[in-house]
Amino acid sequence: MAIPDPQLPRRRSSGMGGPFVILLILGIAVGVAMRQPTLGFLGGTAAGIAVGVLLYLRDRRA
Repeated sequence: MAIPDPQLPRRRSSGMGGPFVILLILGIAVGVAMRQPTLGFLGGTAAGIAVGVLLYLRDRRA
């Protein structure tokens, strides 16, 4: 097993679970209000994935 080097700073990654679930539920709520819950689910999922990719790219740059 490798011994971690105490000199190297540890990078902290952003958690994505919370924002993804919030966007998913928000998308479903908007979809239900528009009488299109499936479309809202897909839109919330797409928005959650987009935010996740942006956070991933931001973490890689830092």
